[in-house]
Amino acid sequence: GSERVRREIYHRPVTNDKIIEAARTLKRHNVGYRIDLIFDNPLEEARDLKQTLELMMALPQPYVTCRMKLTYFPATPITDRFLAEGVITEDDVLGYGEKPSRTWDVKLEYNADRPPEYFFYLCLIFIADYRFFYHEPWIYFETYYFYPRWFVRWMEKRSWLKNNPEFMIALTRALGKIAHRSEEHTSELQSHSF
Repeated sequence: GSERVRREIYHRPVTNDKIIEAARTLKRHNVGYRIDLIFDNPLEEARDLKQTLELMMALPQPYVTCRMKLTYFPATPITDRFLAEGVITEDDVLGYGEKPSRTWDVKLEYNADRPPEYFFYLCLIFIADYRFFYHEPWIYFETYYFYPRWFVRWMEKRSWLKNNPEFMIALTRALGKIAHRSEEHTSELQSHSF
């Protein structure tokens, strides 16, 4: 969602306006789409996460998201750059060290090396992305956001949450469990309906 990160780090010069325009075209033609969110980028800042949240809120719904960790593959431009700049070590490179783990396993964990505002926007992105899937035999799925956009905006205005990252992370985890339990309950109800 951050134009700076896409342009300067990933070398993808597309603007958010172009992404929104493309998403609206897909929506107008009833074509579903997915967005990929890459986390754990050591050069990403709170302002970048805020821009990601803004993009998510501006995209026409529904859409599917795939959250993943930035993975450092050997001999790629981003890995070579980060190694040369000392941002990562060889232990962080997939296949060389012990640190790399599952790419989809994005965790909300507090790290004092990052400012509280970073975790605040990371948590808001997670909350904005919590959804449940409505399954029917004749369609693949419909996705609905569990927490309405006004709720995410309301939380964004709470400075107390912004300044207390450990509480915000715990709250986000709890809200995720509520959304997940609701999805399980909906699936159970659907399996018992005639």
